Amino acid sequence: MVEKYDVIVLGAGAAGLTAGMYAARRGMKTLILEAESRGGGQLIKFYPKKLIYNFPGFPKGITGEELAEKLQNHAELSGAEIRFDEKVVSLNLSGEDKIVKTEKGEYMGRSVIVCLGLAGGEPRKLNVEGEEKFFRRGVEYKIDTIEKYKNRKVLIVGGGNAAVENALILSGIAREITLVHRRGELRAEETYREKLLSCGVKIMWDTEIKRIMGKEHVEEVEVYNVKTGKSKKISVDEIIISIGISSSVEFLKKAGLKTNKNFIEVNIKQETNIKGVFAAGDIVNRARQLATACGDAVVAALNAYKYVKKPYWA
Repeated sequence: MVEKYDVIVLGAGAAGLTAGMYAARRGMKTLILEAESRGGGQLIKFYPKKLIYNFPGFPKGITGEELAEKLQNHAELSGAEIRFDEKVVSLNLSGEDKIVKTEKGEYMGRSVIVCLGLAGGEPRKLNVEGEEKFFRRGVEYKIDTIEKYKNRKVLIVGGGNAAVENALILSGIAREITLVHRRGELRAEETYREKLLSCGVKIMWDTEIKRIMGKEHVEEVEVYNVKTGKSKKISVDEIIISIGISSSVEFLKKAGLKTNKNFIEVNIKQETNIKGVFAAGDIVNRARQLATACGDAVVAALNAYKYVKKPYWA
């Protein structure tokens, strides 16, 4: 017999864990389904060792894995059930009872909150010669261990917060850091920009990677200036590509959810076009910040509670 829940939360990232915590605290039988073996979503997948400075309450910063652990503990202590290694393969959201199928089983919920982040997102790739060949041999998309970059010549690609933060993390550890950005201005927050300019990182503006070269490990890259068209080769030991995350919402579209590009459309109550189905976090494409993901999740959980329990005051 399929077990029935008041609410099923899809995804155990920051938004999913927050939604699960709030729903459980309102007395709802809550299930959180996570495709990975631990909670945290992008915090673990892309930013485990990176200090996060813009999440309220941590002015000195907190690493992605530390914050993920705190969020997961809070959800579990509040009474939410979390099941890991449960990748969602199909959704039937048309009826009053919603059916969620994973690779391991089938679950029924009176409501569903979609918190899939960037929907199984993977790091965006440059799609240049040598990128795939040297993956794990000098080409990475996140910092797993800081030690491997000690006294190395590191090239970081990107102009957003992730790229600049990676440069700041390795400042004083790597022998030399070069930041390559295809535009003439960074997208990163002003605070990060100021820190970057004062820590000795070399910035190559209006520049893109043409190809990555080496024998057994990365040895050099060919870059070119998008304005002048001139190319040159740079000697490097390690490359970190931080140009964002790609996503796909095809299976959500098949379930009948209205999307815009790769995001779910919601109203101010985090309601989707399907009754009883809500969405929160990066999947709804608002500010795409940790704090707003959690805020959206609170709104979604409270409105799921109203939908299911129908309290007199709602």
